[in-house]
Amino acid sequence: MDSSTNQSIFHRPELLPEPLRRNLLTGTDGRFQLLGLAQEALQSGDEKLVVLGVDFLLAAFEHDPLDGAIAGQILQVVENSPLVSDGVKNLLRASTTAAGEAPDTTYLNRLKLAGDLDAVRAYIEEQLADQGGVVWLKEAVGLGAYRGEWEWVRGVVAGYQGPAPAWAMAKLRGDLAFLAGDYGDAAEAYAASLNEVETALVFARLGETLRQMGKKDEAHTAWARSMTMRPWQVNLLLRLHDSILDDAGSSKKLDGGVAVLLYTYNKAADLDATLTALAESDAVAKGSGADSCIIHVLDNGSTDATAEVLAKWGETLGERFGFTRLPVNIGAPAARNWLLGLDVVQACRYVAFLDDDAHLPPAWLDALAAAVERYPEAGVWGCKVVDAANPTVLQSVDLHLSDPPPKGAQADPEALDYQRRFKVSNLQHQDLDFGQFDYCRPCHSVTGCCHLFLRERLEAAGPFDIRFSPTQYDDLEHDLRLCDAEKFPVYQGLLRVDHAKTSGRESRNDPRATAGAMANLYKLQMLYSKDQLTAMRARLTETLAQDLTAKRDALVQAGVLEG
Repeated sequence: MDSSTNQSIFHRPELLPEPLRRNLLTGTDGRFQLLGLAQEALQSGDEKLVVLGVDFLLAAFEHDPLDGAIAGQILQVVENSPLVSDGVKNLLRASTTAAGEAPDTTYLNRLKLAGDLDAVRAYIEEQLADQGGVVWLKEAVGLGAYRGEWEWVRGVVAGYQGPAPAWAMAKLRGDLAFLAGDYGDAAEAYAASLNEVETALVFARLGETLRQMGKKDEAHTAWARSMTMRPWQVNLLLRLHDSILDDAGSSKKLDGGVAVLLYTYNKAADLDATLTALAESDAVAKGSGADSCIIHVLDNGSTDATAEVLAKWGETLGERFGFTRLPVNIGAPAARNWLLGLDVVQACRYVAFLDDDAHLPPAWLDALAAAVERYPEAGVWGCKVVDAANPTVLQSVDLHLSDPPPKGAQADPEALDYQRRFKVSNLQHQDLDFGQFDYCRPCHSVTGCCHLFLRERLEAAGPFDIRFSPTQYDDLEHDLRLCDAEKFPVYQGLLRVDHAKTSGRESRNDPRATAGAMANLYKLQMLYSKDQLTAMRARLTETLAQDLTAKRDALVQAGVLEG
């Protein structure tokens, strides 16, 4: 889908003016991100940027072509524009018409607020049988994807008889099949969508589907086709580069020993599962990824069966495993500092912190070693984290600082009576995991769920700040310290860690935990002046621009992309 037959698109998005350049370099995936980019470009008044802004709008439409409200709003913007072909305008009209008038969802919203998702599902099924509109189909898809009920939601889509564009329904079938791991069906559905209407997004997702099927050459062809249609796709360019020219699947090894450090409190079952995955990983079971690998756990005064779990693993792993028991919970930052001071840890060149409810894949250390090889000067190397219960749900990717919302627009639970100085990008929450963040590059922060440090560099940056006890934002604070010293974190998206995270939900349900998290957020916001934060963002923007330029040039030299 092109915005016009005579489209002018920037081949080097890193050369765009601020703040559009900075925000585009953060990422070009996610409907709301694209709509924000479109607004910035359209308001510029520059003819070339207006063309780009229109293309951002159409890309946002491709992400959710069954959203009639968004389609209608985009149509209003482009209705009289010569930049958009009549064929594309007709696609927008078809989606708007198919959606019809928005039904009354008051009762549905009450059910959602009550948290009774079984009742929500029953009500949606009832409305689909009675009204059969696109809105109820979208509600079913949203619920099914959130709960990982792929068989149910795919059945709903297959049985849908209401009005909807054929290409959009085929894309939806492809998306659901992909998320369910049924790549053969996904490839067929995406091909059917492309037979109706060629869209850059579906070419990108077809490429990821083919890669998952082991058809890398065909995947690269599909991705290159998508890049030809939209050369400004930052995420896809990074994905294409890493898949062709720097695949983390190749064997890498760190020069020196690694200490894997965990701290825990009353999560015996989670800890046991985490240690099981760690012990079975290549780093421990086969000795790959580093010269040696030891594990040490700090028990923060647990009163459950944690002691028995630790004793069992001590017997199983022998001298490679150690633990320390404390009589009280000293909190996350103090626990990290305590572990770093141990003699066995001081003997290691690298340290990796791992949450007690994170499940590592076999080649986790090889992937981090690959990131170290590519970006040896980084302050820390991190990974992609997904929800263990539903791995299609992204928890954390490469995080970037962005402008805060206006004081009056700040949403709960962070709407305190002060003006925040920054917020952290949330592109990972705008869509499910279609491989759009499977690349390696610098950023402002990586998740503390699983991250690797060069020990001497970590110690030079200073200890974790105990003012962020008992938890929340201590790892982000440390990453910002690294950014201020121009030792940017590096994100390795080809390492996926499954995380059974509950602390965020608990903080929303526990007033004391909520108060602690909000207090820590305030501390974090006030640590740096606006000028310091602006400088951090400007330095990373230049780093990302150089990184993207080098990777695009490499793809051009390899004959994958046109110059």
